[in-house]
Amino acid sequence: MSPDLPPPLALYIHVPFCIRRCHYCDFAVTRTAEPPVGDWLACLAQDMAQWNEELGDPGRLRIDTIFVGGGTPSLLGGAGMERLAELLAAHFEWEADRVEWTVEANPGSLTLDAARRWRHLGVNRLSIGVQS
Repeated sequence: MSPDLPPPLALYIHVPFCIRRCHYCDFAVTRTAEPPVGDWLACLAQDMAQWNEELGDPGRLRIDTIFVGGGTPSLLGGAGMERLAELLAAHFEWEADRVEWTVEANPGSLTLDAARRWRHLGVNRLSIGVQS
């Protein structure tokens, strides 16, 4: 690591949507089968812009870990995750072959198409939840 570069950061993105709320869940989630992904991403973009301003416009921060949790991130599908990746790339940079990019998924809402699109984006770990 170069002494001129700040240390890499870890990034957690909380996806606040679930089809149903589990009795043990303490997370901020909204129950919905059709999440308002576009509205959520617009709010996330505003939030990132505000943080960027408060940090004195540091440019694109370097990260080495991305964790997308929730809620149920698999409700974003392929297109929602692609739009999230575009938003992240506007504010952060990472080495595609070195980043650990994990996404939580529920087997009931993860499709083969979404998994393939996520992999194409660089997602290299799935955290698959199973409720009983």
